[in-house]
Amino acid sequence: MARVSIKTCDLLGPPLDWAVAISLGLEESDNPHIIAEAAAGTRPPVVFVGPQAAVGVSSLEFCGSYRPSCDWGQGGPLIEKVCRIEVIGEKWEATIRISDQEGSVSFDSCTAETPLIAACRVIVTASLGTVINVPDSLIL
Repeated sequence: MARVSIKTCDLLGPPLDWAVAISLGLEESDNPHIIAEAAAGTRPPVVFVGPQAAVGVSSLEFCGSYRPSCDWGQGGPLIEKVCRIEVIGEKWEATIRISDQEGSVSFDSCTAETPLIAACRVIVTASLGTVINVPDSLIL
């Protein structure tokens, strides 16, 4: 599968939703549950399919399109669990606390036009880093 490197702070839409799913523990390799389905003239949603009707990720269950970057029902609980959101100027900033095994604490933050996108970006940054490789089939 071909990949495209993208800065986490630039992720939007299906690539961001895919990266959040991976960040939350959904296995990327050998995973028949993630596909890109292109609808005419729209971005492809990230869709989970396969023998299971619902897939559990970090105690969240979903079925069908997983779009936490634009669906409050999916992204809202992530904000409640892992990050703080505030308005900085005209952007939203999400901050996440990271503790390492030695007890050191650091913080990551990301900004975006919406609180859901900011939260999703900071979750991905904390888990996968500032640049990630996403399947090119998710990029329009």
